[in-house]
Amino acid sequence: MQAALKRRSLSFNSSSARSSPQPSRLRNPLGFLKMSPGLPSVDENLFYMRKGTNGFEELKRYIKQGNDLCKDLAAVLNERCELEQNYARSLSKISQKMSKVASTCAGTVANSWGSVAEAMKREAEVRQEFASNMADEVAKPMKNLSESFHKARKPIEAQVDKAGRTLLDKRSDEAAAKKKAHTAAKDTEKAWDSLSDARIGSKGGGSGGSGDSKADKESNKQEKKCRSSQTAQLKYDRDYYDACFRAELARLEWEATVVKGSEQLQVLETDRLRQSHEMQKKLQHQLSLLAPAFAQLTDRLGQSLRQVDTEADIGMVIEQRGALLQTSEQVLFESYAEDLNNPMDKGRREFALRTYAGFVYADLERELKGKEGVEKLLGVYASGPGGFSDVTSQREASEKLTHILAVVQFLEANQYKLDLALHALTGGDKPVYRLASCLERSKDRQGMPQTILRLAPPALRRAQSVASASGGGQPSPSPSGAAAGRRHPPLNRGATIAAPGNGGGAAAAFSYDDMFDDGTYARIDTLAETDGAALASVRRKSAMAPATPQHQQQPQAPQNRSSLRVCGWARVLYNYDSRQPDELTVREGDVLSVLEKSADGWWLGEDSTGKRGIFPGSYVEEF
Repeated sequence: MQAALKRRSLSFNSSSARSSPQPSRLRNPLGFLKMSPGLPSVDENLFYMRKGTNGFEELKRYIKQGNDLCKDLAAVLNERCELEQNYARSLSKISQKMSKVASTCAGTVANSWGSVAEAMKREAEVRQEFASNMADEVAKPMKNLSESFHKARKPIEAQVDKAGRTLLDKRSDEAAAKKKAHTAAKDTEKAWDSLSDARIGSKGGGSGGSGDSKADKESNKQEKKCRSSQTAQLKYDRDYYDACFRAELARLEWEATVVKGSEQLQVLETDRLRQSHEMQKKLQHQLSLLAPAFAQLTDRLGQSLRQVDTEADIGMVIEQRGALLQTSEQVLFESYAEDLNNPMDKGRREFALRTYAGFVYADLERELKGKEGVEKLLGVYASGPGGFSDVTSQREASEKLTHILAVVQFLEANQYKLDLALHALTGGDKPVYRLASCLERSKDRQGMPQTILRLAPPALRRAQSVASASGGGQPSPSPSGAAAGRRHPPLNRGATIAAPGNGGGAAAAFSYDDMFDDGTYARIDTLAETDGAALASVRRKSAMAPATPQHQQQPQAPQNRSSLRVCGWARVLYNYDSRQPDELTVREGDVLSVLEKSADGWWLGEDSTGKRGIFPGSYVEEF
């Protein structure tokens, strides 16, 4: 008996050693993304944002200095009016204070106030009427301007701060959901490993009567635990994806609020400078009413005022203290299965990656539809009569299009990452993405990987597009690139697949119907089945991209199509309506003869009527 137990123990240990998960030796598909040791994490970036390293904080600080300047100037002018009776004795003191206050802020307007202080120094005898007029036309309006300006800018700053706090909350929710998703993935892997060990142990023990029955019960219990863990993992992954998506929307909202608030503050500051300049003119007029002895002083002050340029002041501050635009940073979805260095069964890894790709695909198709609708609306605005739409409506539509393009760009980058991981896992053509060089991979404070898409601000990209168009170029109207053409085919509802496992034993089977009971997953399959035309349109854009050599050779294919032979037969799974003259309209259940298969996913075939054309290969199955 002891010898039998010893043999059984040795067999179990050797089987466990063989079935234990080994670290993945597959090359990391994101290895080209160099981690920057000095790159701050997302939380640090938000901390710096609150500390004021971006352009909005610099603008706010400058505006506060301008408001303080108005406040100080109002106090100084009022004090001068009160001390006019003392003439020369008090006027010298006031001129020095005026000069000091004016030197605290740079710009032509502040410099002109220095000239005013110099004029005050030379005034010795002034009538009481002059003091009264100056108080009514300059000192009091300056104080009112300072108070009204302070009240006007506070709501704008509060709105930006609120958007920043919302972004911080969304990022915190994202980090918590991310941690739960990764923890659930690890627990699922441990459960599957335990199930594999239990099955190997039961096989190594042979037939043992009640012992085998007990082992089978334990195996079934462990299998139910694995199913439960996998269901929880899918839930946490979806929660993390939704949190990541909401965080990106909050970031875009914060970015738009910052840009809008900067514009509003700039308008207020320009108006303040203009009114301040008008007050200087009024003061100059009062000085011109004095004795002819001050004519020379008045002319000198007028020359200084004519050099005032309020727009140049704003431009100088922007140039010295940094632009108001900041780099766009999109934090991408980071799943446990994407990192091939994480221990995970190959089958479950592929299943998880394709599930995530389905999430991205559904949202991307919805955003592309919204983009088409906004573009049509802009076209109606452009082609309609002059009074059809106002400037505000056109601006709102343009901002909506910019927002949609940013979301599409975010989803395309996520899809490229998933395609890259699938390429490293299953092989095939390597995906291409035009913004791959803008992806930066690092780790957050918790040590978890994160990928950030860093791009120039939308306003700067629009300026570059305008400059390119003026130089004869044709800027792209949308961010769809090579990655936009890589779409996963819709899942076949009702098909039964084997659940991925680690051991060599029989893998339990489950159907897609069970997984798609949830309405969130069901909308992905429904969208793919009912919107075949939209999917084909996206694939065709990728097929016609000039960056890939195979795409450049595609237009030459029709020259030899007449001599092609039938290389296979295919049955149509989904309806597809042709959009181009060389495409073939197919219906579910049709049988097609396949003449040629292109690497971009488009096949050349012939239907039962003898008509030839290309169609998406993901819409058919070969037999």
